[in-house]
Amino acid sequence: MKVIELLTKLCGFDSVTIIISIIIAVLSAVLSNFTKSKKLKLYLPFVLGVVFCLIYRVFTGDKGITFEIFDVTNGFLCGSISYVLYAVYNAFTTPNGVSGSPRTASIIGLLESYGIKNAEDLAIKLIDEIADSKNDGNNTEEIIYTVLKSNLTEYSDDDVKTLTDAIYNLITTL
Repeated sequence: MKVIELLTKLCGFDSVTIIISIIIAVLSAVLSNFTKSKKLKLYLPFVLGVVFCLIYRVFTGDKGITFEIFDVTNGFLCGSISYVLYAVYNAFTTPNGVSGSPRTASIIGLLESYGIKNAEDLAIKLIDEIADSKNDGNNTEEIIYTVLKSNLTEYSDDDVKTLTDAIYNLITTL
């Protein structure tokens, strides 16, 4: 995916979604510095996305305080976009930058937020395996899990499943 394609995708979302995603990216970056918990860093953008979408709807909607599946879906969308924005920001602000496409940069950002040291190599391997399997018709989620499980032996099965779900959701959003 090229930068132009990324901008086209981002422009396909409404301005509220982009603004909430930017706020989430900034808040996640700041708040992740205060915690050592890998799972909190991983889920923080998604939780903030749901919370901010609920707050936005309470202040702009006529339904009052209600909870609908739309809020969760839109919150996850905002959380995923915030990962992309944060990864692109890191690509331009780090001295070496991040190699590859915005999709790869997003996966690297997600892996790094989970505390994985070789995030760039693992992200590239994931993208390559997924691209190779497109012709085979294999399940993308199974491929992500298999690659992560074989490369992250020090992580529990639950951690690998959690990370698999997050990467799969990120990939399907982009």
